[in-house]
Amino acid sequence: GTNDSWAAIQKAILAAEALNRGIVYFPAGDYLIEGSDNALDDLKDELQAAANPPSTQRLKALDYGILRIADSNVILRGAGESQSFLYFRRTEGMSEWNRQAHILFEPVGSWGNTTATEVALELDGEVFDTSVIVSSLGSLAVGQHIVLGAKISAAFRADFGINDEWSGANGQWMPFFHRQITSVESVSRGYRIGFDMPLRYALKTRDQASIRIQENLLGQVGVESLSVSNAVSRDAAWKVDPRAGMSSSNLMAHVHLLEMNGVKNGFIHKIESFEPSSFGLDYQSGKHLQSGGLDIVNSKNITIAEVLLKNAQNRGPNGNGYLFEIERSNEILVRDSV
Repeated sequence: GTNDSWAAIQKAILAAEALNRGIVYFPAGDYLIEGSDNALDDLKDELQAAANPPSTQRLKALDYGILRIADSNVILRGAGESQSFLYFRRTEGMSEWNRQAHILFEPVGSWGNTTATEVALELDGEVFDTSVIVSSLGSLAVGQHIVLGAKISAAFRADFGINDEWSGANGQWMPFFHRQITSVESVSRGYRIGFDMPLRYALKTRDQASIRIQENLLGQVGVESLSVSNAVSRDAAWKVDPRAGMSSSNLMAHVHLLEMNGVKNGFIHKIESFEPSSFGLDYQSGKHLQSGGLDIVNSKNITIAEVLLKNAQNRGPNGNGYLFEIERSNEILVRDSV
């Protein structure tokens, strides 16, 4: 509980990734996790000197997140919420515009969707439809993970009664529905693409609605049975991040404890925040978190269950202090969590 455990834990994560699956287990106890720049440089040097070093991309990925999980089939598991305590101390460079989160699940390399795989809808997709019609098939095939989206327009904003919002996004393509293709059928107007979940609202050809293939998402990842904290001094929690490359006071903190970005089929189970009094280090009394709690981004099919987060330090403007955030994601189940 007094020495930095970061390098040992990160090496265990890398070992699990090298085996293509594994559980990184935290026996009962206190784990101080700092991950300083010097410790990061030392670990990179050690890994590069190994007989089978990680790829250059994987080493570069260590620059984001403190504990970084970048491959599928890796789970972080403790002995229980009242037994395994992870305390993250780093504040420098921890905004969501830089390292993103203290625990980060995110693929490396090329992932997500691009215009190179885009296929336009031939007809509007209606609410609750489980298929759409496209004029050309492109690279679409059964089993692929896709995202359906459209360009923001004045008409789109009017449909949703948000005429005064999102005006800056006009003409920008936005992903709305993360799905998996279940069938492909030739029809008179082209091809009917079936998928696993219905549309929640209409996608219109007026807004250049289309399908893009989602590539290289993480799958079967999760974290469970742990207590976590990243509370620090009040001044540190409200400090503008100098590494964000922006000077606005809106960038104060914006630190997330845990983020899943680009994940399909994951879970966050039996996680609690705690006050880190037992570590004997400086922090604001009564607080558990610097700013944000969980952030689910560009992901689908995530279960968040029995998660208890509270007492954020920075509850300032523009999103600080949000304990549960879900962005550009679908089919996220949250139960028995506060």
